[in-house]
Amino acid sequence: MVCGREKLTDLNLAHMRLISFFFLLNILLLSSCGKDNNPVPDVQVNFKASLAAELPRLTQPGGVELVDKIAGGANGVAGLVLYNKNGVYLAFDRCSTVNPEKLCAVTWQEGWGALVKDPCSGAYFDLSVGAAASSAPAEKSLRQYTVIVEGNYIRVVN
Repeated sequence: MVCGREKLTDLNLAHMRLISFFFLLNILLLSSCGKDNNPVPDVQVNFKASLAAELPRLTQPGGVELVDKIAGGANGVAGLVLYNKNGVYLAFDRCSTVNPEKLCAVTWQEGWGALVKDPCSGAYFDLSVGAAASSAPAEKSLRQYTVIVEGNYIRVVN
């Protein structure tokens, strides 16, 4: 009789281990899904330009430059917006996170400082704090890309 209970206990223990393994596996898989909750599509980005010649406003702290989308180019969904945050270069997709399917490219005007505007929804994004949504109806920040400085050139990649 004792042998039967030991087998039953061993089976229960193995079964519980198997259930625990699959439970932990599901938690791991679900937590890795949706890490990037930005509604702007993730597209290939590989843009390079001369700071002084092509992006002169970026040479000054607080400088903003807009790069238009080039057909077939690897410069974001709707182009790029570049920002000099006290010598640190930041790059974001110009595609607004408000109705991204409309491909509305944010705009910038002299005197706006670090703010860019979605002309379709009227929402503003603040480049100085990671392009965070600063007015309704925007809720998500603009998609950010990696910036690499190569001498007098700036490269934007993802």
